[in-house]
Amino acid sequence: MDKITLLLPVAGRSSRYPGMRPKWLLTHPHGTLMLTEAIRGLNPSRFTRIVIVALDAHERDFGFSTSIIKEISREYDLAPNCVEVILLPHETQSQPETLAEGIRLAQIRGPVLVKDSDNYFSFPNLPDSNAVGVIDLNKSKPVLVGNKSYIRPGLDGNIDGIVEKQVVSHLFCCGAYYFQSAIAFCDHFARLKEGGKDLYPSSVIQSMLDSGEQFQAVEAHDFMDWGTLQDWLRFKDDYATVFIELDGIVVMDSHQHFEPHWGTTEALRRNAIAINRMHDTGKVEVILISSRKAEFEQITIDQLRKNSIHYHRLLMGLPFGCRRILVGGFSEHTSYEAAQSINLRANDDRLDELLFRLMS
Repeated sequence: MDKITLLLPVAGRSSRYPGMRPKWLLTHPHGTLMLTEAIRGLNPSRFTRIVIVALDAHERDFGFSTSIIKEISREYDLAPNCVEVILLPHETQSQPETLAEGIRLAQIRGPVLVKDSDNYFSFPNLPDSNAVGVIDLNKSKPVLVGNKSYIRPGLDGNIDGIVEKQVVSHLFCCGAYYFQSAIAFCDHFARLKEGGKDLYPSSVIQSMLDSGEQFQAVEAHDFMDWGTLQDWLRFKDDYATVFIELDGIVVMDSHQHFEPHWGTTEALRRNAIAINRMHDTGKVEVILISSRKAEFEQITIDQLRKNSIHYHRLLMGLPFGCRRILVGGFSEHTSYEAAQSINLRANDDRLDELLFRLMS
């Protein structure tokens, strides 16, 4: 397969995220930027180059270039010179114009995969011919159907047509467009630009279809839409950090001086199942807290292992018999309330019921 460039256009105004940083510079729950996570499902190490096309005004305001190159290089084990930022001096009239300018300034000549910055999906195999990534409406989470472009599927996986904002099939474009020739894309865009119409990537693809070129539909999976602020906040609401008292909630209550002693009690099985389920989603950080002294850490770890409790961190040495007060901050980036609590009587095995009410 030819060397492929991943092209990421991020030169828009992010008008659906008012009063905030450009959306692709917002922080994902993993601690990385939205743009970094938007490409994770593509296996970025497969690309020879990753080219980010952004606005010079955003660079002046936020100074992101150096940090995002470092982050993407580190996350995906790439040489820093494989990731580059192209800065445009002014806003373009359309995403295709942004792409054409990026291709020109980065001197991209071969195959190029274009990926939107405001969603995630997995794309296990790169195409070997012109292609559009699609999601089956019947398999996806609810989406705003009127905001998408749709393909008219033809025979043998090829595309007969592509239209904006009209539900002409069950397959919508997920924001991945593969062109065997970056130059061919630019040639078709140049011809369309002279017409003065509102242009989308689908406009260029339809022009190429009309000229006899073929595009295949490649189904993507695990689609997550971050196109609006509401989408982003709803997505982030699935993530949480949960602090859980060890004695009396995870395992039966115990004591240093009296029986049953620390490290000897069994898990509260129903609570343990709820904790393990949260942990195993990959979206909940489980931190167990305890007043047990530090010298009892190993017997505590052994007890958790024996009872098959899944957790991320163990915080010990807290004051005995005192209130636990959590103070959390919220902003336009996080939902209100940022800090919440559950009070459960010791050895009560109903954590799942209370968590469900809080996190649903």
